[in-house]
Amino acid sequence: MSQEEVKHLVDELAPVVWAERCHEAAATKPPQAVPWYFININHPAVRTIYDRYRRKAGILRPPSDIERVKFELYVLHPAVLRDLRRHYIEIGALKGEENG
Repeated sequence: MSQEEVKHLVDELAPVVWAERCHEAAATKPPQAVPWYFININHPAVRTIYDRYRRKAGILRPPSDIERVKFELYVLHPAVLRDLRRHYIEIGALKGEENG
């Protein structure tokens, strides 16, 4: 899978993943103010990758929620991104080519 294909999948999935996180956080008792993230960006091994990603993406300020989700998706294997896309299509949260 090319970098362009990965970027396309990340851009497509990020808003859906963020919306799902917000929905899940709101459903907790008591509701969480801030949804959780997949990855601890303060882990020393991850921080190096995260800082490099931010420089490459031109993110000089604190990232937005969607930018943070995009980073988390970016570090996943392309096969996982394809599985996530398939999952979100199956549950109706994302449209695939086959269903418009």
